[in-house]
Amino acid sequence: MHDFILESADYGNSTGQVALVKITMRVEGKLRTALGEDRRGIDSSPFEAARKAIRNLTDFYPEVQSVVGRVGGGKDPESTVYLAIKKHGRRVISQASRSNSFVAEIAAYVDAINNLDEDTFC
Repeated sequence: MHDFILESADYGNSTGQVALVKITMRVEGKLRTALGEDRRGIDSSPFEAARKAIRNLTDFYPEVQSVVGRVGGGKDPESTVYLAIKKHGRRVISQASRSNSFVAEIAAYVDAINNLDEDTFC
């Protein structure tokens, strides 16, 4: 098990062609920040940019197999994201809920990384 804690995920897309994301996490107890970007033009993804920032912080970049999200109803709806990653044949499914769907997606990704066994980390 790992102990990565997502503190914040901020994104901007100033040109419409590049997704830029700033991720702040606790890694081995230390607060660290990294920037990630995805420059695929119209297909640029804030999630992919966030994965790159997380890779810069953790040296970890597993295959994402699926992402499913839903938004609840009511006065303060919450987004819940279910996400599956795979590393060295091991598949981990995680979920997270937040008021922001992008942050929920990143939180589920970090939770999935945390639940991989140590031998699948490298």
